[in-house]
Amino acid sequence: MTYPYFNQAVTYIGTGPDSLPIKDLVGDEQKILQYLRAQILSHQRPNNTKQLYYEARQVIDHLEIAVPAHLHDIGVAVGWAGTTVDALDERVDFLGWVTDDDNVNGLDEVFVDNQLGVESNFAHVDAFTTGVSFVSVGNMEDQFPGVAVKQQLVTVESSSTASVVWDYRKRRSIAGLSQTTDDKGNIMAETLYLENANVFLARTDPNAPLEVVNRDQHNIGRCFMTRLPNKARPFQMEGRSEITRAVRYYTDAAVRTMLGMEVNREFYTAPQRFILNAKPEDFGVTDGMTKEEKFKRGLSVAMGMFNIVPPRSDNTEGDPPSLHEFKPQPPTPYIEQVKAYSIQMSAETGLPATLFGFVTDNPTSADAIVKSEFRLTRRASRRIGSLGQGWKEVALLAQLARDGKADIDFMRRLRCKFANPMLPTPAATADEIAKMIDSEVLVPDSSVTYELYGRLDDNMVARLKRDKVTFEAKQMRKAQQEADMAAAATQAQAEARNTGQPQPSRNGRPSRPKPPAEVGAR
Repeated sequence: MTYPYFNQAVTYIGTGPDSLPIKDLVGDEQKILQYLRAQILSHQRPNNTKQLYYEARQVIDHLEIAVPAHLHDIGVAVGWAGTTVDALDERVDFLGWVTDDDNVNGLDEVFVDNQLGVESNFAHVDAFTTGVSFVSVGNMEDQFPGVAVKQQLVTVESSSTASVVWDYRKRRSIAGLSQTTDDKGNIMAETLYLENANVFLARTDPNAPLEVVNRDQHNIGRCFMTRLPNKARPFQMEGRSEITRAVRYYTDAAVRTMLGMEVNREFYTAPQRFILNAKPEDFGVTDGMTKEEKFKRGLSVAMGMFNIVPPRSDNTEGDPPSLHEFKPQPPTPYIEQVKAYSIQMSAETGLPATLFGFVTDNPTSADAIVKSEFRLTRRASRRIGSLGQGWKEVALLAQLARDGKADIDFMRRLRCKFANPMLPTPAATADEIAKMIDSEVLVPDSSVTYELYGRLDDNMVARLKRDKVTFEAKQMRKAQQEADMAAAATQAQAEARNTGQPQPSRNGRPSRPKPPAEVGAR
């Protein structure tokens, strides 16, 4: 197959031994490999920058006006970029795949075996941070020793070591590359995913070229690597990071302001004093002395705490020296400036300003909380839609890896299940569901009801259904026993009436016969 995504006249090369041609690669595989390597290399620097912002370890440009250069690196950090990513990730929880008849064709085993309830968040965080993440699918026979059935292996790939060639018409990848590095960052292995083959390359020496060590010619016609883009659009189909240029600026500005507040605190914690109409010579300090000499004489501390202002040359009255002190300044201007940046961050990210550290004295009502989180909820819902497309492709690839084919009708009915991004209170959710059951909109034992409740996973729902069956059986046995006891009591009373024997009462004791009625009694 001819790939129209590169110029055949251009040689895409990497660095070092990776630029050398690799034997055992046929057709366009060499050009595809070099193109994907160049694509990963071109995104490494911006991806690393965004990762540093996520970890609050970015390099910040300082103005060097009010704060000396040697005080820049004192560990001041603001984690707003990480908060932007984490707050959105906490609203996007992938729970697996579902269908209308609850038959997912073994995909529930794929979800459990690969711990996608946890590892799916790895892909989401990477997608929100760099704009895109990747997932590869394959078979792994030794995942569970002693199990003869092949287990599907779903692996989340980093955007810094993986890339794909995306077909916009087919809406899927047609080639992909995953790199494995050692602790020093050297590429030690690569897996090239093509539509009809997976090629594994490896080496033991970082200075040696990579060699093809395995080729899986599956001939399925599908690339077993896909992508999870964040906020893709026609102009930027590869996805967009949540750590935008505006987020990076507000974060850097907040760090610079916090640094100024830190220096202000140090400066006014030890009050700065100055002496008017005095000369350094009055304190034994001469122009010819070095700093070491001043320090040895104990005057470096005094000079650091005092500013000496010599008298004016036209001062003929001989005013005596006088001691003065600078008035300490509160950090209020810095706090107000950081607060202004947090409001701008709130407008840019759609997160409430309280998530950036500023709260009001008045308690926030439940309605106000819902209103303040409206944009965050909508953003999370949009991300669920785009990420769901990628996870549905993963489900298709898992079936192809297992069976070599997939049921199209089944894939059309399959959908991805995510947790509710709105995060309502448990009491409000229970009240809403109870009202919907009373109005016969929901069925009490329906899986839809449990899904809307949101606080029960699949295992808890299955246990709850089993416990309910056991409880109902116990109730039926109890009702049957009561019915049998009532029937036995009724039969005993009938027999007693026929034989003239005392009739048993409800408490089991024989009832006293009624005295005969007197003649003429009314």
